[in-house]
Amino acid sequence: MIVNFDQIEIFSKHKKTLQETSKNETGGIYMTMSQKKVVCFDDVKDAYVADYSVSMHPSSTDALLQVGDNVYFIEFKDGFMSQRRIYEVWKKIYESLLLFCDITKLHISDTRRCMTYIFVYDEEDHPGGKNQSQPSEIKNLEQDEVQDSPSQRKIMVSIADNISNRNADVFGLRAAFKGLYFRDVLTYDKKKFSDSLLV
Repeated sequence: MIVNFDQIEIFSKHKKTLQETSKNETGGIYMTMSQKKVVCFDDVKDAYVADYSVSMHPSSTDALLQVGDNVYFIEFKDGFMSQRRIYEVWKKIYESLLLFCDITKLHISDTRRCMTYIFVYDEEDHPGGKNQSQPSEIKNLEQDEVQDSPSQRKIMVSIADNISNRNADVFGLRAAFKGLYFRDVLTYDKKKFSDSLLV
């Protein structure tokens, strides 16, 4: 057993349903209806930094789930996933890992062995979504920039759907974090996440 979350006070005090942690703050949209109990890691982060005088709070992953010896970070994002928003997810991963490791007294070698990062996205238009703007035309790009492409993502997911046990690395998170920080990194659209065994 890596660590028992029920024995860590800051975790046990901040439990919510997975549905509650998936709520879009501005539009009131839920990305899952799962009633599974999880640690609201956003609330943990707020409680953690309350003891320190900081002008800017770190960002944090939405939910933390423990199933036996397996630990999951779960992040929900709705709206178009621009390169800027993908970078924000990377930042959340790093800052959440720092907080998690300090609270649990674990190390990256532990998260690499037993932790999975799950990213759940929904790029369909929703009223009040976090960022509904999509590129309507090709813009002038810097030399190392790549044009955001929802169509390319749909093609990647479609191909992965036809390969047994394959989860598409739609935003490049697995390539960046699996094996270094996490045992696995999974990316689901909202529907596939609801169909997964985890919820």
